[in-house]
Amino acid sequence: MSPTQLSYDDVARCHVVSTGLDRVRRLPTPSWAMNDSMLRKLLVVCIQRRCGKHRPVITDDIAEQKAILERCRKIETDAIIPRLIACLGRHCHRYVATEDKNTKAELEPRISALDTRLQVLQAGPGFLIRLVYCYYRQHLTCVETGEALHVQANLGKL
Repeated sequence: MSPTQLSYDDVARCHVVSTGLDRVRRLPTPSWAMNDSMLRKLLVVCIQRRCGKHRPVITDDIAEQKAILERCRKIETDAIIPRLIACLGRHCHRYVATEDKNTKAELEPRISALDTRLQVLQAGPGFLIRLVYCYYRQHLTCVETGEALHVQANLGKL
């Protein structure tokens, strides 16, 4: 018996929880992932690019960042999301209408990717912040991050 009153026989029945702090990543954590102001600035640039701006506005002014995010949110809501929903509908219609296994196999990942993209867009900027928080600050794996955010594990393309 040890001072904790656990024997080796007891350990087999214990629930062991490990934290992500001991995991080794291939690349170091980027500095922007741990700095709120840098993360906010990068998030604004990322969302502007997602809305089609090739030369995004980079600013430190929080009020201006909020205004930019609101304009981008309107673009996403009015133009991007309806277009993706229509595309998803066409793919789903083709999937249901076809009997060809190859066509179904080709459509499944497309439907899945569109569905994930729609979930991310509808969740708004907060989703990307939660993504960075889970992956970099909590040191979760891609799969664990996907489970925590209730999306597919393949988050690299987001």
